[in-house]
Amino acid sequence: KSIDGGKSFQAMRTTHSDNHDLWINPLNHNDMINGNDGGASVSLDGGASWSTQDNQPTGQIYRVNTDAQYPYWLYGAQQDDGSIAIASATGSGGITTSDWYAIGGCESSHVAFDPANPRFLYAGCYQGAITEFDRVTHEERSVMEYPALSLSTSPENQKYRFNWSAPITTSPIDRNVIYHGGSHLFKSSDRGQTWAVISPDLTRNEKEHQGPGGAPITNEGAGGEVYNTIYYIAPSPRDIGTIWVGTDDGLLQLTRDAGTSWTNVTPKGLRPGFVNAIEVSPFDAGTAFITYDGYKWSDFSPQIYKTTDYGRSWTKLVNGIRDGDQVRVVRFDPVRKGLLYAGTETGAYVSFNDGQHWESLQANLPVVPVTDLQLRNGDLVASTEGRAFWILDDITPLEQSAESVGAKDFRLFNPRRAYLTSWGSPRGGGDAGANPPSGAIIYYDIGAGTDSTKVELNILDAAHATIRRFAGKAKPSDHVEVIPGAPGMHRFVWDLRGAALDAPKGMSFFGSTAGSRVIPGQYTVQLVVAGKTLSAPLEVAPDPRVHMTDAQLAEENQIMRTITERTNTIFRDAKRLNDVRDQVKSIVAHASDLPDSSEVATTGKKLEARLDSLSVDLVQPQHTNGQDIIGFPNGFADDWIFLAGQVDGSYMPVTNGAKQRLADLQQQWTGIQARIDDLLGSQVTAFNTMLKGKAAVIVPRAQAVSN
Repeated sequence: KSIDGGKSFQAMRTTHSDNHDLWINPLNHNDMINGNDGGASVSLDGGASWSTQDNQPTGQIYRVNTDAQYPYWLYGAQQDDGSIAIASATGSGGITTSDWYAIGGCESSHVAFDPANPRFLYAGCYQGAITEFDRVTHEERSVMEYPALSLSTSPENQKYRFNWSAPITTSPIDRNVIYHGGSHLFKSSDRGQTWAVISPDLTRNEKEHQGPGGAPITNEGAGGEVYNTIYYIAPSPRDIGTIWVGTDDGLLQLTRDAGTSWTNVTPKGLRPGFVNAIEVSPFDAGTAFITYDGYKWSDFSPQIYKTTDYGRSWTKLVNGIRDGDQVRVVRFDPVRKGLLYAGTETGAYVSFNDGQHWESLQANLPVVPVTDLQLRNGDLVASTEGRAFWILDDITPLEQSAESVGAKDFRLFNPRRAYLTSWGSPRGGGDAGANPPSGAIIYYDIGAGTDSTKVELNILDAAHATIRRFAGKAKPSDHVEVIPGAPGMHRFVWDLRGAALDAPKGMSFFGSTAGSRVIPGQYTVQLVVAGKTLSAPLEVAPDPRVHMTDAQLAEENQIMRTITERTNTIFRDAKRLNDVRDQVKSIVAHASDLPDSSEVATTGKKLEARLDSLSVDLVQPQHTNGQDIIGFPNGFADDWIFLAGQVDGSYMPVTNGAKQRLADLQQQWTGIQARIDDLLGSQVTAFNTMLKGKAAVIVPRAQAVSN
């Protein structure tokens, strides 16, 4: 900052390094906005202090990789913010800065590992640096092929040239094999202890492009101006000897003998550019897509090329992608052949016909460069340049159909496997990443003109018994939960629980009155529209991190059924007691019109008091909010609901303490049930006899209990 026309300057502290832009309010020079590699911050005091940047998802992430853990983790490197591993879901309701850590390498790295066992993580940095990070010990070591200090060294004088974002990957066939790209391709099978050079210089090796990066004024010697380098490596998932390599000077090279010989298979007639990504088909040998980018040469046209014959011929496939929206990456869907995803300078696209036509897949994704995509467990994972990581949860509808249903028609998609995992309640505040939904994600499509009152969704267990009912529209008296029933595509999440307890409305309990969790197994989703039914199978699996035997799961389920049925019985008996109490109270109020009015009034008031006392013993009517629970004695229902919370969802075998408590409650219930039967039986009968037919108390029938 200078206040004397540039004669002298004073350094100012900002919120991040690499400051790129500064706006100064022309009406008040103390108001400033700073844009940098970490986001943006505001000063209202001329730069003496700045607002935080921790409230912005502005990470500029080069590439994304994911592992096969549950939940899976995302890996990437952030411009000016280093490498990162972050969970895709947490049990605490949101994903925050406490759910990630740095993993070696630096800001520009690719990250590679064995997805099934991601203990050792390989991440790069500029000038060929590469590290191995042990996520168990958090120790990091350098495994550079040729550890030369290349900073400020002219590329023409370097033994090997490495791109600022030099690619690193492991073989999908043998995860012990690591590849690292410089001007040559390197291979290690012993965690980087030794490296073999398995190619000649695969670039154009243009000496005129290998001088100092920006001299004579300022030499950019960190590595951002090193060219004639490998930019992408794609080992075949079918043949360990087949490896595709793309360079930053526009070449595509292929070996089919593990590097013994190489063939230039670059599509003919390309304008200047670089190979940004290569995607090898998991379905067909010889089939691959490349994305080619010419923006450094002021060519912003989208360029996607496909080969089916190992690069002997190529077809350009960009129909539907907006002109000027250069493409960063293309990925195959691993389930549905012909389904492709593309990340571009402004967002995401999808193709249902092997790239013949593309259409927008933007949804709520911001308009932002999508630098990389990966498919993991039925999710589409994206890294972006300026808005961090994004995940499209559950691409089931894309994998199963591209067409909409016709008028008054409907469709139910087959749900993917659901896991008995709860990711917790959403956290407050806007600085936490969103968790995926907890439960089974169910997609269905309702045709135009359909009456929502005729839409139902049912969940059936393996015995074809209905355990949960939903409807497009329902009356409060129907005891049916409402789901979207209007025409269009809908996504509904079943929480993997049975029907809620039949609890009185407006009351609070020390625990949840939601239905209990179902057990792992096979279920059926039924969609009923105007009397017509579609069914789809649904597998519910245990949390992969939890290990319970079938016997332990069955025991927990039986205990929860017992608790649920007993609690519902308590609620219904309390309702019956209150119903009879109100009838007795009404009769007492009109006792003067009855024979033996004095005796009726006296006996009736005593009966009314006994009914009310027992009802309160069952369900405490003073519990209308969370504070009342600690201010008034618990009802018997509270004891059962509390026990349910100790058993349901613990993800561990039922404890002996819980079993003992259940036995004690069962014994207490025997005595209480006897009191209920006596009150609603002999005592009401005696009272009715006293009325001599002039009036009568009608005892509601006990309802059958079902879960």
